[in-house]
Formats: sequence, C-alpha cells, structure tokens
Amino acid sequence: GARHLLLLSRRSSASSVQAQLDDLQASGAEITLLQADVSREDDLIRALAAVPVDRPLRGIIHSAGVLADGALARQSWEQFARVLAPKVSGAWHLHTLTRDLPLNFFVLFSSTAGLFGNPGQSNHAAANTFLDALAHYRQAHQLPALSISWGPWSEIGAAAAIVQRAGARMAEQGKGDIDPVQGMQSFAYLLQHSLSAGHTENPHVGVMPINDWQKFLTTESAEQPFFAEFARQHRMPSVTSDVAPLPDFRQQFDQTVPDQQEQVLGQHIQRLVARILEFDQQQKDENITLNTELMALGMDSLMALELRRQLEKDLQVSLRSTLVFEYPTIGVLVTYLVQQISAQSVVTEQDASDVSRPEPQAAVPGEDMLDELSPEALEMILEQELDTSR
Repeated sequence: GARHLLLLSRRSSASSVQAQLDDLQASGAEITLLQADVSREDDLIRALAAVPVDRPLRGIIHSAGVLADGALARQSWEQFARVLAPKVSGAWHLHTLTRDLPLNFFVLFSSTAGLFGNPGQSNHAAANTFLDALAHYRQAHQLPALSISWGPWSEIGAAAAIVQRAGARMAEQGKGDIDPVQGMQSFAYLLQHSLSAGHTENPHVGVMPINDWQKFLTTESAEQPFFAEFARQHRMPSVTSDVAPLPDFRQQFDQTVPDQQEQVLGQHIQRLVARILEFDQQQKDENITLNTELMALGMDSLMALELRRQLEKDLQVSLRSTLVFEYPTIGVLVTYLVQQISAQSVVTEQDASDVSRPEPQAAVPGEDMLDELSPEALEMILEQELDTSR
C-alpha cells in the first residue's frame, strides 16, 4: 500500500528495472531514485535529508549485499571487508541514523548462509549473522526489526546463477529454491505478521524450501541440534537418534579385501567428482579416469575443497586443504588415501603427520596455479622442495 518510495542504489538505476519502475509509477506510486552507498554514512545522511517533511520515513528495507566467495584459507581481509561493508556498516548506519524515528518496520534481508553456513562463503555468513543479531538488538530496545534469512532465489538476485549451476546438488540435499512469486508472498506475510505482532514477535526468521525432508535431514548442515525439532515435527528419525545408521563408505571399505580396496575407493572418488562437477553418466565415463588431472576437468578451488570435505567424512580421516593440488589425479589420490587409512589403523599415539606418505605426483603446481594457493600451501610446497634437494 505504500505510495511514496525512496530507492537507493550504489549505481544509477539500470535499464533492466526501468520497466518495473514505470509500472509502479503508472499504478500511482511516487518514486524518488538516489545514488547512494549504504556503507557510507555521509551518503545515507544525504539520502535521509531528501525525505519530504510532509511524508516522513515510516519503514526501511535493507537488501544490499555483494559476494566475494572463496575458501577461508584463501580469503583476504579485503575480500571480507568488501562483503561486510554493505551488510554490517550499511545496516548499522541505517540503525543509528533512524533509531529516533517512529518507524513501522525495519527489515533486513539476510541469508541462510548465516544460519548453517555455506562452503566458500565465510564472509557472507559473518555479514548476515550480524544482521540477525542486529534485529535481536533492536527488539531488545523496543525498536521494530525483522531479519529474514533467505534461501537462494531463482531467476533474480545474486544467487540466481548459483542456483542454475548447483541445482542438481541442491536437489540431492533435499533443498529447493525460492520462486520470485513465492518469495514475495512469503515476504508480504512476514512483514504483515511482524507489523501486527509488534515487538513481541521473533525478529529473525529463515525462509528456505525443503523439497525432501528425508534427504535434507541427512545432510551435514542438518547435523545441528537446531534441526532436531524439524525432524520430530516431520515424524522422522532425528539425526541424533539411537536408530542404527546405514552402513557408510568407511565400513564398506574396511570390509573389502585388501587387493580390491584401491579399486573400490577409486570408483567412489570417480562418483564424487562426477557429482561435484555435475557430469552425467556419459560425461563421467568419457572423462573421469584414474589418470585424468582433476583441475583439467574444470574443478575449481571450492570444488576441490568440497571433494576434500566429503572424503574426510566418508573415510573418517583428516586431510590437508591442498589435497587435490598435491595429488592431482584419482590414481595418486587413491594410493595416498589407502596408506593414510592403513596408517590410521595401526597408529594410536603417533601423530598422523609423522606417518610417511607417498610423494605427491605434482608437489609443485604450474606457475599459473601458484597465485591460487594459500600462503600455508606455498610454504608447505617450498618445504617439500627443500627436503627433496637436500
């Protein structure tokens, strides 16, 4: 029902949204566009000064954000600061500059990355967790607040490309994406509910479609106590229940005769790589061999991190973050992993890092890959080279 809107953007309004603005104005809305960066307090002071005295500010929707994804070990403070600025600084400036105004609503667009994390988005998770905490802080001071932790939206927004690329993997985990119409209906409901409930309502709400609860409740993200109530409500065995789990891959591996273990492990890694790269069966059969370099297949650093994390979970061993760089083919990776598992079964008090391991096939990546490695990885590679030259 709002008829007077003040819209802020770091950039001038793009032609892609001009048609929507025209439709709003045609329906009777009066729109004022301002170029302003919410992370800059001076920009916001200037924007608030543009609010007409006869039409005072009554509500705020903060939906600004940027992404700079990357494995935590490779994140620089500059990448963190770039992501934190619009969320942390922007929200705090909006809070401090309007806390004395009689607002009806103060809405923060957060993300489920802040609820249960997302690989490669440590900075994004931290930024959104701040928004959620700010909503609780405002409520404690009797100020209107609603932080909505959105799951990924399809078709529009920063996550649309991610949804398109990772849709199959999300489906495997039981997750869905938010259709824009469904998302706006959810937003309208939450806003109206928040307005009617006043300051007594929970100021932090998560919105994420779960298409298959059975699948979702067996994912890593659902291993938190937070989801135990969801499991009970859906009358499913809790992830922390005493029900005997299905045999895992480590059990299968341990029960395999020794001379077939490498073959079984190799096939398992091939399946994991195909899933991570989203290869169909034909692509898998044609491209993923024991001697193919994984990075040559299109695996990036985040995918390599996902493969390492999944192998740690499946094999119940601790692995280096540079695993795929040290052992770039499935063949050498299998040899290394089998030795690690064998060492784990005989070593009790000895530090696992002291156990000898096969020499990495590609201890020194090509020069074009060195810039992608963390300082820790570069230091480790240098130490290996020094050991070899002694």
